[in-house]
Amino acid sequence: VFVAEILLEYVLLPDDNTRMGLVEYGLVLALFFLAGVWVAYQTKSWRNSLLAAIWSAVVASLIWYITSLFVFYLFNGTPQQAQVFRAEGNYADFARSRLVDINTFVMEDFMGAGFFHSLLLPALAAIFGSIGAAIGKALARLRKITTHPDQETRRTDATR
Repeated sequence: VFVAEILLEYVLLPDDNTRMGLVEYGLVLALFFLAGVWVAYQTKSWRNSLLAAIWSAVVASLIWYITSLFVFYLFNGTPQQAQVFRAEGNYADFARSRLVDINTFVMEDFMGAGFFHSLLLPALAAIFGSIGAAIGKALARLRKITTHPDQETRRTDATR
């Protein structure tokens, strides 16, 4: 999702990429949720689902960072990059930063973004993966009850 959005920015060259960013992060959070649901449904383990979501975030963060830097250097100094920087608000942020070199600003911005992606994505994955895990475990339990209703009744009777 991150790679697709980064590449689409350079292909579509929107005037404002706010909507693309919201769709991008919405999809990423939905994928963390779905990872939690799927793994919990398959393994019936909340821990495994949480780890699946968190590791998905760690890998996604690294892929995003590598792709961002690669595309930055690939398009460095091109009109496409200038348009993407305008759409993202980089030039306005640069003007407020009081730095004199745009490349220094961009590298500082990438360092900060890389840090926060690496920190926040796993935290968000833990939240959305946990919610997904709870739903996945409930679905797995429901599947078990509907496929073997008499076994569930016997277990419930035995625990009383």
